[in-house]
Amino acid sequence: MRVLILTNRVPYPLNDGGALGMDVFLKGYPEAGCTSRLLAMNTSRHFTDPARLPAVWPGLEAIRTIPVNNDIKPISLVRNWLLSREPYHVTRFESNAFSEALQQELQQFQPEVVHIESPFLASYLPTIRNIAPAAKAVFRMNNVEAEIWERLAHETAHPVKRRYLKNLSRRMAAYEQKIWPLFDWLLPVTAADATVAARVVPETRIQVVPFCIDLAAYPVQPWPLALAGYHLAAMDWLPNVEAVRWFAEQVAPLVTQSAPEVPLTFAGRHMPESLKALASGTIQITGEVADAQAFTADKPILVVPLRSGGGIRVKILEAMASGKLIISTTVGMQGIPVVPGVQALIADSPEAFAQALARVVAEPLWAQTIAKAGRAFVEAHFDRSRILAGWVDALQKQ
Repeated sequence: MRVLILTNRVPYPLNDGGALGMDVFLKGYPEAGCTSRLLAMNTSRHFTDPARLPAVWPGLEAIRTIPVNNDIKPISLVRNWLLSREPYHVTRFESNAFSEALQQELQQFQPEVVHIESPFLASYLPTIRNIAPAAKAVFRMNNVEAEIWERLAHETAHPVKRRYLKNLSRRMAAYEQKIWPLFDWLLPVTAADATVAARVVPETRIQVVPFCIDLAAYPVQPWPLALAGYHLAAMDWLPNVEAVRWFAEQVAPLVTQSAPEVPLTFAGRHMPESLKALASGTIQITGEVADAQAFTADKPILVVPLRSGGGIRVKILEAMASGKLIISTTVGMQGIPVVPGVQALIADSPEAFAQALARVVAEPLWAQTIAKAGRAFVEAHFDRSRILAGWVDALQKQ
């Protein structure tokens, strides 16, 4: 099959969940025998110099990037809020240059499948249907956007910001329910998201394809003598910002008392200075790390204090595959159906995080047993070659 993959950013470097999620298909389709191309927006917010893009996806027949300015403009945002019913996020990805490039790719490549990696690219569906009416349109649901903004609104104290987020959540819900039926296939990453989609789309057009990884790329790292934990995430995503703030303000004081032997480092690109200023006790908050693997190598514990958001946390699966112990909220573990206390630890309150870390210190062999079970869980449920081969097989049979 010929597959054209559309993304709303250049998914590089591979250091955040969004890029890694796209990477699954950029490598998975060629591995499953599909002739594949990538057409990516090279946005101002995630710009990547095409000349410096390494050979990350050698299986792709071609990679084309189109510059798109998607900066958030306050005047445009306010005008959209007051005068439009469409989510502002959608309008930020409207580009004549990208539309022209898409038309060229559809005419020259003649794809049998057009795989779209963002709901904000659904506005290009009419172009796809017009030029390639026989092509199957596939939408990768990395999350249910409306749920993300609803949870953020619930966690926000500022009245104006909360009102805006609630409004955005309602707009996104209406937008998603409008676009989902327009696709031939929906690929949610979790069963929970599939249940939401099934309210408006027949289940026969929905297939759960969880985030999956190349297990060979994640050898089990040895458990170091000195315990340490970390959180590594892109801080240009609001749920991650709120998660770090909540941990620094409410969890850190208890953790510093209950488990002073375990230093915790929070890192990620675009880390706000306001968050760095919240570092205290054994909690360090820093910015982007040059080498994620080197940063995590001596830290056997991943903490995920996420309280809003959707989809699946790629960093959790990578850490589990590497033999690390996960301590996460229920929201953070969404889409990864572990048995709490068996393959990972669940903590939804400051006290629970503090108690979990204290027990890890007191019972290190118990902690290592859970980490080992986590690796086995990922091997059984999230192996990329098996999952992508199954999806391509289903696609070819339609």
